[in-house]
Amino acid sequence: MSISLGQGQDKLAKEYFLKAKSEGGWVLFQNTHVFESWMPTLSKMIESLKDPDVGDGCRLFLSTNESSSFPVKILQDGIKITIESNADLKNMMLGNLMNIDDDDIRECNKAHEFKRLLFSLTLFHSVLLDRVR
Repeated sequence: MSISLGQGQDKLAKEYFLKAKSEGGWVLFQNTHVFESWMPTLSKMIESLKDPDVGDGCRLFLSTNESSSFPVKILQDGIKITIESNADLKNMMLGNLMNIDDDDIRECNKAHEFKRLLFSLTLFHSVLLDRVR
């Protein structure tokens, strides 16, 4: 079951949660950052997942954007998966590739292989630099 949170969705979300909790189902609350006023209720609901009467296989998934109102306790207790923008990756790759002189590539005996190797190394280097930040 999934629901996109917002005004007026709290009753349905709670119903989905209770059903998943009792029967052991999966529920996804999307866009939790939109419904700031519901965050305390969500925290209490998640805290109730520690009760012994929770059904086997019960899973709660949350999707959110960055939000200062998102409860820290949920972040600390949950498993987080992030999707980060890679817009900087392209710029880093272009910056590295601009330092290579076209004449060096033309003079190479295996230009095709050199280009592939150069691209792979530039991509790897850029990913490492992006992860360090």
